[in-house]
Amino acid sequence: MAVVRPVVVDMRQGEKEVRETMHAALRGSQPSSPIVALVNYGFEDLFRNAVSAAPRPEGSGEACVPIALDYLEEDVRHELQDSLLALCIRICNILTDHKFDEELNTRGMTVEGSLSLRFYSSVVANQLLEGRQDSSHACPLLGPHVDGNFLTFLWSDGVGFQVPGPHSRIKPEDIAGIGIPSLGMAPSTEMEEEDWADVVSASTQEFRARSCIGWQ
Repeated sequence: MAVVRPVVVDMRQGEKEVRETMHAALRGSQPSSPIVALVNYGFEDLFRNAVSAAPRPEGSGEACVPIALDYLEEDVRHELQDSLLALCIRICNILTDHKFDEELNTRGMTVEGSLSLRFYSSVVANQLLEGRQDSSHACPLLGPHVDGNFLTFLWSDGVGFQVPGPHSRIKPEDIAGIGIPSLGMAPSTEMEEEDWADVVSASTQEFRARSCIGWQ
């Protein structure tokens, strides 16, 4: 299987350096799933501690288990939300030379987002992939989809995230044809195992930032 290694963007650098790195990376990355890896974004400990405190539903029998965030104190949830929104706005301003803020103010709009946490059981997933467990009640993957937003932050402490590979039969036009962002049907192109690529990161402390036209 192919491997995708996102370009690492160090958020401690100046805006000019970050903008040039991100522009070059997004133009040169997977055309159907633009992605970069963000490091030194400023709240690594907050995020790591929140994730490490999450319950681990190993005995659920499902490969993908959504975890409610009510295990976190309310102020911690708000801090996570505010930190991610601030990072989103910062990136958009850097990429647009601060025209993003100007456009928001002109239109009287704000940026909103949601938090979600999922636990993936490698044991159950491997059993499903090997055909040793009924797949009707559990899925080894979240499933191919187009994110219904303009920017997604992903953080994980394990492997498993995939995007269409460099030689995938799905093209950006297939995705654009169903709307950006899309909450509707998936592209009609059938995806085979060889069409996917594993996203490999150098660090478990980085965020992967994906634009809305990405398919995963």
